[in-house]
Amino acid sequence: VIISDNRFLSTYVNVGDYESALNILNVRLTADPKNKDTKLSLASVYATMGQKQNAINVLRSIIADDPTFKEQGEYYISELSK
Repeated sequence: VIISDNRFLSTYVNVGDYESALNILNVRLTADPKNKDTKLSLASVYATMGQKQNAINVLRSIIADDPTFKEQGEYYISELSK
């Protein structure tokens, strides 16, 4: 059972249980595939795990869904690409 609660998500990230955090975020995205906040959290977890390409892919999907995010998304992508 995956409990999609922000307290659990924060705790998992804080203790380094990124797989559990990813599970919560993926459940949330299944319910709301274009939720920008959830996708940003997903990108953040991927970046923290060192999976920069996955983080960049998520950021690009946000830009595709919301062109007003392009400037901010491109900035994040450039930071991850360093």
